[in-house]
Amino acid sequence: MRRELYIALSVVFALGGLFTGVAWLALVSALVAWAALARVAQDAEDGSPSQRAVVGGAVAGLIVTVTDVYFNQYGFMFHVRREIAALPVSPGVLLSRSALFAACLFGYARLRELIGVGGATVGSAISGFALGWSFEYVGARSGLWVWNARHVPDQQIGDVWLFLPTAWGVTFLFSWYFLLPLSRRVPAWAAPLGSAVRLAAAYMSFVLIVYLAFVRLFGKVNLL
Repeated sequence: MRRELYIALSVVFALGGLFTGVAWLALVSALVAWAALARVAQDAEDGSPSQRAVVGGAVAGLIVTVTDVYFNQYGFMFHVRREIAALPVSPGVLLSRSALFAACLFGYARLRELIGVGGATVGSAISGFALGWSFEYVGARSGLWVWNARHVPDQQIGDVWLFLPTAWGVTFLFSWYFLLPLSRRVPAWAAPLGSAVRLAAAYMSFVLIVYLAFVRLFGKVNLL
């Protein structure tokens, strides 16, 4: 139960910091979320599903920073409020998303223990969609970042561009794959890195795939 409490706290602080709309507060709040995750990882056995989920999810969230940099560079999305003006993206936003990645993957690992792979897989996909929507809604509404409407598929749900939480949901549909064990020759401490690479690669791929599919289905926003 203590692990679940720390995970819940990490979600609350990750989203709560974004809700303030202040970049520095978002960063501090995200660091508190990471501290809660670190406690869970510390208490877990090396190489266990829980540890791989928490550490792998958090590291994956950092790896996918490249998508934000790409979106910023090509005018898809802009981090309006940043802790350091010289950086194109906000560290607080990135750390908050990392915490949500870790929480969602941990949720799958815990559900798998309780209800099996099938139910946990469905639950993970739903949780991924919900956390993705919450992340985009809270952050965008608070003014931390904004999407360029000229470049996104014309479909929203509650002021959130639908392709984004959909990409989260589809990604975490494969949580079972992210937590597959590596070769026995790989040391236990390195196991979370395999989960991180798998999750990051899947997320970046599905963001692109869902984006292209939604553009094909719905077209882009017509601002005329």
